[in-house]
Amino acid sequence: MRKMHGYTYIEILTAFAIILLVGVVIAIFMNPAWQLRREYDVVREDAVRDYMEALLDLQLHDPDTFNPILESVSGERTMIGYGDSCVGDYGDACTDEVLSDTCVDLREQLALVSLEQLPYDPREQYSELYTGYYLSYIEGVLEVGACNPEAHKEITLTKRFDWE
Repeated sequence: MRKMHGYTYIEILTAFAIILLVGVVIAIFMNPAWQLRREYDVVREDAVRDYMEALLDLQLHDPDTFNPILESVSGERTMIGYGDSCVGDYGDACTDEVLSDTCVDLREQLALVSLEQLPYDPREQYSELYTGYYLSYIEGVLEVGACNPEAHKEITLTKRFDWE
Protein backbone atom coordinates (compact mmCIF):
# COMPACT_ATOMS: atom_id res chain seq x y z
CA MET A 1 0.00 0.00 0.00
CA ARG A 2 1.28 3.39 -0.95
CA LYS A 3 1.64 6.06 1.75
CA MET A 4 0.36 9.59 0.92
CA HIS A 5 2.61 12.55 1.65
CA GLY A 6 1.48 16.12 2.17
CA TYR A 7 -0.34 18.42 4.57
CA THR A 8 -3.96 18.43 5.57
CA TYR A 9 -6.08 21.53 5.31
CA ILE A 10 -6.09 21.83 9.10
CA GLU A 11 -2.27 21.87 9.22
CA ILE A 12 -2.05 24.52 6.50
CA LEU A 13 -4.69 26.72 8.16
CA THR A 14 -2.97 26.37 11.54
CA ALA A 15 0.41 27.40 10.09
CA PHE A 16 -1.21 30.34 8.27
CA ALA A 17 -2.98 31.47 11.47
CA ILE A 18 0.26 31.33 13.45
CA ILE A 19 2.12 33.38 10.84
CA LEU A 20 -0.73 35.89 10.71
CA LEU A 21 -0.82 36.18 14.50
CA VAL A 22 2.95 36.78 14.70
CA GLY A 23 2.65 39.44 11.97
CA VAL A 24 -0.15 41.25 13.82
CA VAL A 25 1.80 41.21 17.09
CA ILE A 26 4.89 42.61 15.36
CA ALA A 27 2.83 45.32 13.63
CA ILE A 28 1.26 46.36 16.94
CA PHE A 29 4.60 46.60 18.73
CA MET A 30 6.42 48.27 15.85
CA ASN A 31 3.60 50.72 14.98
CA PRO A 32 5.42 52.70 12.30
CA ALA A 33 3.01 55.66 12.45
CA TRP A 34 3.59 56.11 16.17
CA GLN A 35 7.35 55.73 15.69
CA LEU A 36 7.31 58.50 13.06
CA ARG A 37 5.30 60.79 15.36
CA ARG A 38 7.77 60.06 18.16
CA GLU A 39 10.73 60.86 15.88
CA TYR A 40 9.11 64.18 14.94
CA ASP A 41 8.63 64.96 18.62
CA VAL A 42 12.33 64.29 19.27
CA VAL A 43 13.11 66.90 16.59
CA ARG A 44 10.67 69.28 18.30
CA GLU A 45 12.26 68.67 21.73
CA ASP A 46 15.69 69.47 20.29
CA ALA A 47 14.42 72.66 18.66
CA VAL A 48 12.70 73.86 21.85
CA ARG A 49 15.92 73.19 23.78
CA ASP A 50 17.97 75.05 21.12
CA TYR A 51 15.67 78.08 21.32
CA MET A 52 15.78 78.16 25.12
CA GLU A 53 19.56 77.73 25.27
CA ALA A 54 20.06 80.49 22.69
CA LEU A 55 17.73 82.84 24.55
CA LEU A 56 19.47 82.18 27.88
CA ASP A 57 22.87 82.75 26.24
CA LEU A 58 21.54 86.00 24.85
CA GLN A 59 20.21 87.02 28.26
CA LEU A 60 23.60 86.29 29.83
CA HIS A 61 25.79 87.95 27.19
CA ASP A 62 23.59 90.73 25.82
CA PRO A 63 20.71 91.68 28.14
CA ASP A 64 20.10 94.89 26.16
CA THR A 65 19.09 92.73 23.20
CA PHE A 66 17.29 90.10 25.30
CA ASN A 67 14.98 92.39 27.29
CA PRO A 68 13.14 93.83 24.23
CA ILE A 69 12.35 90.26 23.16
CA LEU A 70 10.62 89.65 26.50
CA GLU A 71 8.69 92.91 26.13
CA SER A 72 7.54 91.95 22.63
CA VAL A 73 6.06 88.62 23.80
CA SER A 74 4.89 89.75 27.22
CA GLY A 75 1.42 88.55 28.14
CA GLU A 76 0.77 86.27 25.14
CA ARG A 77 2.07 83.36 23.15
CA THR A 78 3.74 84.52 19.97
CA MET A 79 4.84 82.39 17.01
CA ILE A 80 8.54 82.54 16.19
CA GLY A 81 9.03 83.55 12.57
CA TYR A 82 9.08 86.52 10.24
CA GLY A 83 7.72 87.91 6.99
CA ASP A 84 4.28 88.07 5.40
CA SER A 85 3.32 84.56 6.54
CA CYS A 86 3.44 85.81 10.13
CA VAL A 87 0.55 88.21 9.94
CA GLY A 88 -2.92 86.89 10.58
CA ASP A 89 -5.29 85.36 13.04
CA TYR A 90 -3.72 82.11 14.25
CA GLY A 91 -6.56 81.40 16.64
CA ASP A 92 -5.90 78.17 18.53
CA ALA A 93 -3.42 76.76 16.01
CA CYS A 94 -0.86 76.26 18.73
CA THR A 95 -1.39 73.88 21.68
CA ASP A 96 -5.04 74.88 21.96
CA GLU A 97 -3.99 78.35 23.09
CA VAL A 98 -4.63 81.60 21.30
CA LEU A 99 -1.57 83.10 19.64
CA SER A 100 -0.66 86.67 18.91
CA ASP A 101 -1.57 87.89 15.41
CA THR A 102 2.10 88.59 14.62
CA CYS A 103 5.35 86.68 14.95
CA VAL A 104 8.48 87.51 16.87
CA ASP A 105 11.53 87.72 14.60
CA LEU A 106 14.55 86.30 16.43
CA ARG A 107 16.92 85.77 13.49
CA GLU A 108 19.36 88.59 14.23
CA GLN A 109 19.26 88.26 18.02
CA LEU A 110 19.79 84.48 18.13
CA ALA A 111 22.45 84.57 15.41
CA LEU A 112 24.53 86.65 17.85
CA VAL A 113 24.80 83.71 20.25
CA SER A 114 24.46 80.39 18.46
CA LEU A 115 21.55 79.93 16.05
CA GLU A 116 22.34 80.94 12.48
CA GLN A 117 19.06 79.43 11.25
CA LEU A 118 15.75 79.22 13.10
CA PRO A 119 14.69 75.62 13.73
CA TYR A 120 11.20 74.85 12.44
CA ASP A 121 8.66 72.07 12.90
CA PRO A 122 9.13 69.01 10.65
CA ARG A 123 5.58 69.24 9.28
CA GLU A 124 5.33 70.49 5.71
CA GLN A 125 3.33 73.64 6.47
CA TYR A 126 6.12 75.11 8.59
CA SER A 127 9.32 76.86 7.57
CA GLU A 128 11.74 79.40 8.98
CA LEU A 129 9.10 82.01 8.13
CA TYR A 130 6.46 80.36 10.34
CA THR A 131 8.32 77.93 12.60
CA GLY A 132 5.66 76.10 14.58
CA TYR A 133 7.32 77.15 17.85
CA TYR A 134 6.13 79.86 20.20
CA LEU A 135 7.59 82.13 22.80
CA SER A 136 5.81 83.78 25.73
CA TYR A 137 6.70 85.77 28.80
CA ILE A 138 3.90 85.76 31.36
CA GLU A 139 4.23 86.63 35.05
CA GLY A 140 8.02 86.34 35.06
CA VAL A 141 8.12 82.99 33.23
CA LEU A 142 9.73 82.63 29.82
CA GLU A 143 8.22 79.71 27.90
CA VAL A 144 9.35 78.16 24.63
CA GLY A 145 7.13 75.46 23.18
CA ALA A 146 6.24 73.38 20.14
CA CYS A 147 2.83 74.14 18.70
CA ASN A 148 1.73 70.70 17.58
CA PRO A 149 3.45 67.79 19.28
CA GLU A 150 2.19 64.45 18.04
CA ALA A 151 3.29 61.76 20.49
CA HIS A 152 3.34 63.98 23.60
CA LYS A 153 0.70 66.19 25.14
CA GLU A 154 3.06 69.18 25.09
CA ILE A 155 6.69 70.04 24.52
CA THR A 156 7.74 73.13 26.47
CA LEU A 157 10.61 74.53 28.47
CA THR A 158 10.21 77.32 30.99
CA LYS A 159 12.55 79.62 32.87
CA ARG A 160 11.46 81.84 35.75
CA PHE A 161 13.13 85.21 36.05
CA ASP A 162 13.05 86.85 39.46
CA TRP A 163 13.93 90.43 38.71
CA GLU A 164 14.89 92.49 41.73
